[in-house]
Amino acid sequence: MIHKLTTTNVKKLTGSGKVADAGCEIYAVVLAAGSANATVVIHNSEDNSGTEVLKLAAVASSTEAVSFSHPIQLANGAYATISGTGAEVTVSYR
Repeated sequence: MIHKLTTTNVKKLTGSGKVADAGCEIYAVVLAAGSANATVVIHNSEDNSGTEVLKLAAVASSTEAVSFSHPIQLANGAYATISGTGAEVTVSYR
């Protein structure tokens, strides 16, 4: 059996910001909390005005991750709103 591999991009953010342009798909999100509890909210937009499609939280000095066999489709782009001292988020998208 032949399996098609999907090439993805990876974006690491240490503060809120744009992840990807319109028409993207999110395959995985990893949130690493710093010295405080952390959250990330992914919005379906190129800024934080779009619909919230994913929320992830991690306690201080820990990591939480989620991956999708069927990626989240975002017609309007992807924006990550991050909170927590020293937090960083890594998003795998196409």
